[in-house]
Amino acid sequence: MEVGTVAAGRIGLAVLRRLKPFDVKLHYTDRHRLPENVEKELGVTYHQNVESMVRVCDVVTINAPLHPETEHLFNDALISKMKRGAYLVKYGARQDLRPRRRCPRAGERTVRRLRR
Repeated sequence: MEVGTVAAGRIGLAVLRRLKPFDVKLHYTDRHRLPENVEKELGVTYHQNVESMVRVCDVVTINAPLHPETEHLFNDALISKMKRGAYLVKYGARQDLRPRRRCPRAGERTVRRLRR
């Protein structure tokens, strides 16, 4: 299973650290790349953009703060690039996924939201 996180700041890095013991391949994308020693410690793969990451991940978590760059990041065009059957998990209430909550066709991408 391939799991990726959008933003590897305090929360995103904590998510990656918690997933490390499981048998998953970890991916991340962020404006700032993690130090090389952290990447090696966690065995994570860095993606320069979210589009390349969502194509390979079975689960994508959003841990990014809301600002103009991330406000409508996960639109229908980006979600359509995700793997068939992939899960999109957002942490907290910062990302607005309401337009994407409509029922997808059977077997397509699923949006889930975790509350704190």
